[in-house]
Amino acid sequence: MFPDRPDPPSSVEIERCHRSQADLKWVKGIENNAPVNHFIVQYNTTFNPDQWMSVATVSYTQNTVTVPLSPYANYTFRVLSTNKIGYSVPSFHTQRVCTTDPAAPARNPRNVRSIGDKRNWLKIEWIVSGRPLTLHD
Repeated sequence: MFPDRPDPPSSVEIERCHRSQADLKWVKGIENNAPVNHFIVQYNTTFNPDQWMSVATVSYTQNTVTVPLSPYANYTFRVLSTNKIGYSVPSFHTQRVCTTDPAAPARNPRNVRSIGDKRNWLKIEWIVSGRPLTLHD
């Protein structure tokens, strides 16, 4: 038998959905003659349903993880296995959705400034996560 990429994990579930984190578990897939190195946990949200973001790398000896969440989002999760040959295809995403409540920002916007260079026009800019954001009407 030749080694191949591992099969994806199965039965990925949200065990608990907290205010700022989720507890996940899964069943390991078949290794296909090459030991699994680790698992990669990914999530998507209703804001970006087609974009999967990696949130945790988990040891091959584990099949659970707690991942941090941001407020005011709906999360689903999936898991990939890796071995020396490559990555598995992703698992099916969780059937259950983890919804976090709205929350006040952790800090006020930085570098707020207004620009009033046109009549009846006000442009307001501030820094969000290291990049400028502009609001104008």
